[in-house]
Amino acid sequence: MFSRSLQVCAAVAALALPLAPAMAQTAPAIDAGGPIAVDQVIHLGTFALSGTGRLTPVQPSAPGDTVWDNSVTTGFFRGQPVGQEILDEGDLPDGTVIGEFQIGFATDAVGDVTLRYSFYENNNFNTVGNLLPTVGGGQATYDIPITGLPGGGIFAFTINIMLAADDQFIITGPDSDMNPGTDWGWGFVVLNPGNSTSLGPLITAEGPPPGAPGRADLFDQFTPDVNGTYDGTFFFGGSPFAQFHMVLIEGSNPPLFSKQFTPDLVFAGQSSQLSLNIDNSANVVDATAVDVTDNLPAGLVVATPSNASTTCTGGTITATPGSGVLSYSGGTAGAGATCQVLVDVVAAAAGSYVNTTGTLTSSLGDSGSASATLTVEALPTLAKQFLPAVIFQTQISTVLLSIDNTAATQPLSGITVVDNLPAGLVVATPANASTTCTGGTISAVSGGTSVTYSGGAIAAPALCTVRFDVTGVAPGSLLNSASLSSSAGDSGSASASISVESQPTISKAFAPSNLFLGQTSTVTIGIDNSAATQALSGISVIDNLPPELVVATPANASTTCAGGTLNAPDGSTSVSYSGGGLAAGASCSLSFEVLSVAAGDVINTASLSSIAGDSGSANANLRVNPLPTLAKTFNPTAILVGDIAQVVLTIDNSGSTLPVTGLALTDDLPDGMRVNTPNGASHSCGAGALNAPSGAVSVGFGGGEVAANSSCTISFDVVVSLEGNLVNSAGPLQTDVGSAGGGATASATLNVQPLVVPIDVLSRSGMLLLLLLIAMGGVWLVRRQA
Repeated sequence: MFSRSLQVCAAVAALALPLAPAMAQTAPAIDAGGPIAVDQVIHLGTFALSGTGRLTPVQPSAPGDTVWDNSVTTGFFRGQPVGQEILDEGDLPDGTVIGEFQIGFATDAVGDVTLRYSFYENNNFNTVGNLLPTVGGGQATYDIPITGLPGGGIFAFTINIMLAADDQFIITGPDSDMNPGTDWGWGFVVLNPGNSTSLGPLITAEGPPPGAPGRADLFDQFTPDVNGTYDGTFFFGGSPFAQFHMVLIEGSNPPLFSKQFTPDLVFAGQSSQLSLNIDNSANVVDATAVDVTDNLPAGLVVATPSNASTTCTGGTITATPGSGVLSYSGGTAGAGATCQVLVDVVAAAAGSYVNTTGTLTSSLGDSGSASATLTVEALPTLAKQFLPAVIFQTQISTVLLSIDNTAATQPLSGITVVDNLPAGLVVATPANASTTCTGGTISAVSGGTSVTYSGGAIAAPALCTVRFDVTGVAPGSLLNSASLSSSAGDSGSASASISVESQPTISKAFAPSNLFLGQTSTVTIGIDNSAATQALSGISVIDNLPPELVVATPANASTTCAGGTLNAPDGSTSVSYSGGGLAAGASCSLSFEVLSVAAGDVINTASLSSIAGDSGSANANLRVNPLPTLAKTFNPTAILVGDIAQVVLTIDNSGSTLPVTGLALTDDLPDGMRVNTPNGASHSCGAGALNAPSGAVSVGFGGGEVAANSSCTISFDVVVSLEGNLVNSAGPLQTDVGSAGGGATASATLNVQPLVVPIDVLSRSGMLLLLLLIAMGGVWLVRRQA
């Protein structure tokens, strides 16, 4: 920087003195930073050195000797803007001391300030148009920190400059053993308010010049008397270093430190961005070694992911997801700049989370702590219920989903509810879906197994509902869950149980279920509610009989169900029961008798309904067998008087699935017919007895039987004595199932021809003689007629 080795020492002390009345000022607000405005400069004069190298003990001039006002365009500083004040003392002879200056300040300094002074070589200093040194000129600049400058005070600086014989800047201080060019020292004069001067060193030091490494904090080690004005002294003399530039600059304060949550109102589980704001915009130097630790309040943790980042230069962010601590270390906030450390945080529970950091430290000092409050509101809740919670299969229950935002101050949007129904439930027909929420769309397809609501909104604090109908298709205790999400995030799910009871069942039976035409059967209809925990009411049964059946006379109708009316009129073709009841876990029945009026395989259906809905129907089969038939034939069917014919009686049970017992009949023979001798009687009808005595005109049979799906016969021989068509009827046929009705008798006709005399057969010769006689007779007749 210089062609010569330069050693400079400067000492500055500062203490407020009350201004003279003419100089009194009102201190404005604290300066935000940058150069401090120099309000006035008081030139107190010059001093000479004593032979010992100390300041001559001459009392400085009283304040007010000469005043330069920097607020105008002319004056000692030649009207330069604040921060560009130039004091030109011109060429000074060796050993000349520049006198004191007292500078008054109109504003308080935010923190430390610095007196910056520079020395320039004459040939590089342009005094025309530009009072600052030209670039590249020889310059030595030193900064001396000064602590605590209140506005409205006067601060005295004694600047004594001397040029050593070897043209090096040296400091001669209070020590008489100074070695020019190698040592330096401080000397001070205390200017008390009463203008009494106290001489002597308050600090002495030897070593490198101030500003050199290790000596930057020299003046910070000095704590002045709060009642005095302290004059720092250094010596300068002669050219070529005859000018110096003096600027008072506000010192670098610790960066401003603040924090915030964005947003500062969230729902539980939602993340908020925590911002640590480091404001170094008021400083002209970087704030390095920035360190801060933030212990989050209980319940507030670093989010996953943390999305940690910084706009500061360098440094390390430690922000482990799920941790309650975050930190930033080793960073730099640039001069005149602001930077941030950003981390996402989240709280699982509602509350007001007051978060105060630890102290932010940096190369510029402690910035203190910063606080911010994050308000976390409870998530909206979802509740679910079935109305009613117990139904029978096919019955309807309403699903009610309640979305509760009453604990929040924030409205919700983007509400989505998903309800996947369990097996055994489907959306009813119709679904009857509706909502009291604002907007949104419900998707509830009849017969479907899933319902969704999306795009809804709700105010705060408020509650709204979504509802739809379901029906049970299979019995069981069913647990159903629905989930809720919204602009607040995932609120989880809500569950409710519904019991789908088995439908009451209906059964039907005939007793007996296989009978003969004309017989009666008892119909029993059972109603079973044993699998349910709900009682039944409104039981209704309808039984429309098929054409083969009618209600018997009497019907003998009865029921074991509770109450109700059983309607079974005699001879009718329909039976009904209505208004009955049945306890849970119980069964009851209806019964009545029916009469078979036509043969056939009968299917009879009865239906059941109740408060449980339609329980369907039950079928029962009844076999109505035809009665056995009786047939009669003669073999052969035509004979001559006196001949024999066989009577055959056939009992046919081939159309029945039941055997017939107790077969009995009588066959009274017509006139001219009697049982032959021998009678030729026989039968295939079981163990029955056939009574057909020879010569009898009546035949009897009793105690016979015929198997199912088969026939049997009774036969005997008769002889006739009269010619003609003899009609013979047998029956009625009696059985253990009653009379055979229209088929109770059987008839047959026997054709009887008169008796014919037999002719003997002629021999051959006789036949020839007969023919001859006939011929002769014919000739005779012809002749006679002629």
